[in-house]
Amino acid sequence: MDRLPRPELPPGPHQDLVEALHALHHRSGWPSLRTLARAAGCSHTTVSTVFSAPRLPSWGVLELVVEAMDGEVAEFHRLWLAASEPSGQVTAAAGIAGRRSELAAVRRHLERGAGMLLVIGEAGIGKSRLVDAAADAATGTFVARGACLPLSSQVPLLPVSDVLRAVLEVDRGRRLAQALADCPPYVGASLRRLLPELDELVPVVDEPDDEWWRQRMFSAVGAVLRELASVSPVALLVEDLHWADATTLDLLEHLLSRSSPRLVATYRREDPLTPGPTREWLARVRRLPAVTTLGLGPLSRAESAVQVELLGVSATPAQLDRIHRRSAGLPLFTEHLAEHVALQPTGRDELPWPLADLLDERLADVDDDEWVVCRALGIADRPLSDEQLRAATALSSRRLTTALHLLEGRHLVVTAGEHDVRLRHPLLAEAVRRRVVAGEATAVHRRLARALALAPERSAAEVAEHWRCAGDRQEELVWRIRAAQEAGSRFAARHEADQWRRALELWPEGSEHAGEPAVRRSDARLAAIDALAHIDWPAAATLADEALGSLEDPGDPTAAALYERAGAIRGTLGDPAAGLELVDRALEILEVERHPAERARALLDRAYLLDGLDRHPEAGAARDLAARLSAGRDPVVHRAALASRGTDDTRGSEPEQVLENVRAAARVETGRPDPGGDVFLALMHTHVLLTACRSADEVIAAGRPGLEVAAAWGIDDFRTSVLLANMSEALRHAGRVPEAVELIDPVTEGPPVLHQWPTYSERGRLDLLRGRGEQASRLLDAVAEMFVIDLANRVSCAQDAPTADLWCGRPQRAYDRLTAVLRDVVAVEDSGADVAGLLVLAARAAADLVEDPDTAGRRRAGLVDELDRLVAGAPADPFAPASWRGDRAALRATWHAERGRLAGTPSLHRWVAAATAWGRIDHPHASSYCRWRAVPVALAGGQATTAVRLLRRAERDARCHLPLLEAIHRMALAPVRS
Repeated sequence: MDRLPRPELPPGPHQDLVEALHALHHRSGWPSLRTLARAAGCSHTTVSTVFSAPRLPSWGVLELVVEAMDGEVAEFHRLWLAASEPSGQVTAAAGIAGRRSELAAVRRHLERGAGMLLVIGEAGIGKSRLVDAAADAATGTFVARGACLPLSSQVPLLPVSDVLRAVLEVDRGRRLAQALADCPPYVGASLRRLLPELDELVPVVDEPDDEWWRQRMFSAVGAVLRELASVSPVALLVEDLHWADATTLDLLEHLLSRSSPRLVATYRREDPLTPGPTREWLARVRRLPAVTTLGLGPLSRAESAVQVELLGVSATPAQLDRIHRRSAGLPLFTEHLAEHVALQPTGRDELPWPLADLLDERLADVDDDEWVVCRALGIADRPLSDEQLRAATALSSRRLTTALHLLEGRHLVVTAGEHDVRLRHPLLAEAVRRRVVAGEATAVHRRLARALALAPERSAAEVAEHWRCAGDRQEELVWRIRAAQEAGSRFAARHEADQWRRALELWPEGSEHAGEPAVRRSDARLAAIDALAHIDWPAAATLADEALGSLEDPGDPTAAALYERAGAIRGTLGDPAAGLELVDRALEILEVERHPAERARALLDRAYLLDGLDRHPEAGAARDLAARLSAGRDPVVHRAALASRGTDDTRGSEPEQVLENVRAAARVETGRPDPGGDVFLALMHTHVLLTACRSADEVIAAGRPGLEVAAAWGIDDFRTSVLLANMSEALRHAGRVPEAVELIDPVTEGPPVLHQWPTYSERGRLDLLRGRGEQASRLLDAVAEMFVIDLANRVSCAQDAPTADLWCGRPQRAYDRLTAVLRDVVAVEDSGADVAGLLVLAARAAADLVEDPDTAGRRRAGLVDELDRLVAGAPADPFAPASWRGDRAALRATWHAERGRLAGTPSLHRWVAAATAWGRIDHPHASSYCRWRAVPVALAGGQATTAVRLLRRAERDARCHLPLLEAIHRMALAPVRS
């Protein structure tokens, strides 16, 4: 069955509802329209309309359709209500980001309100766009628009003239003429002052030129508005009241005190150019019962992202973060910054010239003490207390207070908290820094560094940066070291690495010690390597090599630590043999009696490298020794040793025994924060559960504490990536793709990153299931080329890219890749690698080859023989039962079914047995695949009823596996279906 067409809808709640409905249809296995119609008790045409028509369906029909697909009725009711609100329609039509409730309020007032709705916000907040969008979307009401202008001299009642002219022009004056005909004669005569065109519509009556003209004008405007509203609904929209002349303001106050016309107006808040009388008018009318105020605030980050998208600008998540941080959610600023990104996507964060001109204008008249304060706040780029401001500006308390009063009056600074002051907007800080001339900032940075160093919650990194800008390398080095130590205590690996690397650049030649208190250069290097080992393996390797090349005493414990770190990194980058040599050198230095904890840590790295060399018994012995040495000495290392034994235990123990070992590691009291160890423990727990094919819920429950710790400490390293991938894999195997997507998509929006390859690999698998085959294939290929890993891990990851190749119709490429890895395994004696999955996938690729018309010339027997040789060459039976491998029976059954398909002797019994085995461990996609393969075998045997039953079950289990669903629906089963 083909996918249902989707209506063309603009972004908004209605589109959200349609997307959710089609996603539910996908998850339900794409039931036919007639199937849904029978379940819902309506016609298939009605069901088709629900999915494909641009109009919003009634809730009654939608509820029945959702229930027919076992959807969440409450969630769809919420989506339907959002799409039913006028706000949703206005948002879609207006093409603006956010403001749904505000749009609804303005539109509702224009359509059926009374009095004045005053939309207030600072310049650039989007007042005009909001009210224009609401006016365009208002139905059943004519909206007459007018605007106040910042003219060099005031033109009385200019916006009122605009409003009346709008009424005049809409129907060539018929509506206005009818209203005037029902008014006293003085009304038309008075309004001629505003609208000379009225001479053609009403009889000429002389207007007395006396001191009462204002009263007559106010009464005339009120009268004509009442008559217009009595004929058909009319609303007034007046923009920029902060520029209004005094007469216009008096007229509006007069109307609001009496007749309460339906009026929406905008007003710029905190504009220093707004006259005092206008501000007094605003304060007065806001107290009137007929006046309601709607304040506009900045957009959220998500809303700013929508705005950028609506502008047609393609921006990365990092660019969106930067745009929102600089704009502070002000739509006008967001628009200019987004356009700048579109023109210079990789350029520097320069201010676009329209913004630069605007901000320069606001700073143009700032001088003397005011400028000194702005300069300090702009260079600090953060709020400062009054005490810090005095230190940074060198102003007396009296002069500082005077300057702050003047700046607050010009709306350039705001008070943040009880004592802190900041510039009103982040871009003002950028504008200030643009105006600072060469040499002017040096003294300010120096004063700021000294002032901020005394703050109770000072940031050493911030102080160091000010010393860098002041050009004082010695002070900067002192504070860089402190900043690195602070970051290390927070387990902020990236920040710690940056601070240590900068400190090493500043380190004086010929000096081993620096900082206060003194730190050794070798210890600084070691700490930098440790931080980089979590986030940037090549950089860690480079620094480790530099450190080893400058060792003065290769026999001290610091040298041993460097050997150990360098060895672990080399193994991670694909050379475990060279890494093992370095770690063994460290172990030669570390004596058991003097350095037991350090030796235990080195033994854990040795075990890791031995696993990379497929020397698993030796690796297990090293981990056992590390656990014994660290017991009672270093609980952090001890816990890591116990947790890592799960790798050894899964090679022979029962799952419950393995899980008990993991729980024993969790019971170890570390005595100090060890968030990295917490993440590793969760990683190992999920790994064991995955290996045993436990339920997805168990895996998620085991992994969640680790994710919570990573989020709390800001840890984003390789261990976190593996943990996320494990949890996603469990959900994916269980067919719960949307939940897996929620875990993986947010952390894989950018290009692949080396230390996060597990999550990017998982993203590729999820993209494949979502029908993005070529995109998935490119990503998985990129991930495969990013790293070199040990053979055992390479085997476990080698199925990803070939799986994408198979679903994309490239069986030859998949087969070549798979057999290349299998030959490597066979060539390694006692590799211990688990190749069952690889063999099953290789048999599938070979069977696809012989069934493909383009490659049918391949000799079937040759492919069978090649695969059989690979199985025979394995050091042990790849499909032998293993209690710790929950998928062994399913893999064995699928191997026999795929081999039979390859050999030309397909077996219905084998395919059904494989499907049943996958079903026992809740792998619905694998089970569906086997039933799909069984259908043509059943048909060939004349078992049409069985084929139909298999197909229906395959469709049901293939939910959220788009390539498999499409293959099922392409299957030519028309005779069977009938």
